[in-house]
Amino acid sequence: MNDPTAHAPDDRESATSLPAAAIAALDRGDKIAAIKIVRETTGLGLKEAKDAVERYVAGDPPFSAQPSLSRDGDAIPLAAVSALQNGKFIEAIKIVRAARGIGLKDAKDAVERYLDSEPLIRSRFDAANAESRRSALLWALALALVIGLVTYYLVKP
Repeated sequence: MNDPTAHAPDDRESATSLPAAAIAALDRGDKIAAIKIVRETTGLGLKEAKDAVERYVAGDPPFSAQPSLSRDGDAIPLAAVSALQNGKFIEAIKIVRAARGIGLKDAKDAVERYLDSEPLIRSRFDAANAESRRSALLWALALALVIGLVTYYLVKP
């Protein structure tokens, strides 16, 4: 009981917002289950959830599943940050609106301020957006080709 390396869920959980179930999984020695729980409850990606669990285990600065603070102190939920990393700007705005109970314009402004203050998130957002545009362009070209072929065979004398 006096093991200094043992986690005290009540103490650690009050210092962080890591889900209680994830803390319990860590106490059982099941790091993979803890990562899975963090992913499911916060909407984070695999890498972000793994990093959060490892920060918790290492006793580094507290992980917060609720807000993610940008450098200018403007907090947005981590689920919104995860949406931005996947190129989903509108989804991030919806999450911020729901979390803060604010209007559309204020939520959009908060998300834009966050992107402006976090260059790493901005670069991931831009990369995901570029990939999405490439994919949409390829689908449009494929659809145009199919329509052209169908038209050719239907109009063929």
